[in-house]
Formats: sequence, C-alpha cells, structure tokens
Amino acid sequence: MTRLMRLVDPSAESGERDLRFRACYEADYRALRRYIARLSGHPEEADDLTQEAFVRLWQRLRQEDVADLRPFLYRIATNLVINRHRGRVRAGAVETAASEHVIRMRPSPGDLEADLARRQLVRQTLARLPEPMRQCVLLHHAGLSAREISAVVGVSPAYVSTLVMRGHQRFRRERSKVEHGQ
Repeated sequence: MTRLMRLVDPSAESGERDLRFRACYEADYRALRRYIARLSGHPEEADDLTQEAFVRLWQRLRQEDVADLRPFLYRIATNLVINRHRGRVRAGAVETAASEHVIRMRPSPGDLEADLARRQLVRQTLARLPEPMRQCVLLHHAGLSAREISAVVGVSPAYVSTLVMRGHQRFRRERSKVEHGQ
C-alpha cells in the first residue's frame, strides 16, 4: 500500500471527501504521472512528484472542499514541477542536456534504440513549444477537457482550444526542425 493510500483510513467511516479522493486517485494517477514526466523532463522523478501532488490534494481536502478535483490536482502538479526546476536552478545543479534525456526503460521486445530516439525527439520538440502552449498540449494529451485545462493554466477555455490546435501544428513544424538538426 502506498504512503498516500495509508492517509485514507479504510476502517474509518468513509465520507464523500474520501470517496471523491479515492476515485480521483484511481482515475488520474497514471495520466498525472505521465504528465509530470513529460512536463519536468525527468521521468525518474515522476513517481515522487505524483505522490506529493496527491498528498497535497488530500491535505487541502481536509481543510476545505474543492469543487473540481482534477484541474486542482493538475495545478498542484504543475506547481511542484515548477518548484523542483527552480530549486535545481538555485542550487546550480542544472544537468546537461544529454543527462536530462536519460530514460530508465524496462527491457521489452522491439527496437529499444528507436524507442529511445523517438522519446528524445518528442522531449526536444516539446521543449521548443512556448508556455502555456506546451502545458495545454500536455494536459490535452493527459485527457483533460478545455474547461479543466483553463482552470489549471489560468486562461479561457476558448483560448485553450486555440493553444492546443496551434500547439499541435507547431509541434509538427518543430519536430521537423529537430529531425533535420536545425
């Protein structure tokens, strides 16, 4: 049992808050972890940051009611990634570009080298997208609606749709540039 799920005591009478939290955890854990890994560029830290996001959500729920958990959770996760990055910069521990793209992979059938190259290409291309376009594209691929993304990013839902559409277009152009070494 994870540290997070120990916070919710199954022997205690479960209230609506506990049920909402459990449902959010079960529905969003994997997608949130992928979002954090992509946003941070450090897949090896995604588990820790994902757990921390859920712990903070649970702590907030104990203090006050949160109407829409999913966008609130993604806002927490985004802030954690930003804070982690700021901490690295302040500490002077910014890693080299090559070490940022190290991926810990489980052996699997197929061409691991091609998969690694594809992942690096996606990371490098995503890094070329400006904020909040990059964040909107990542949240869209994590399965959030335009309304949910707007709550996370702080822009209107209509603008989110525009950013996602333009983000996909720009991603294709930037990917081509990265592939050709530009």
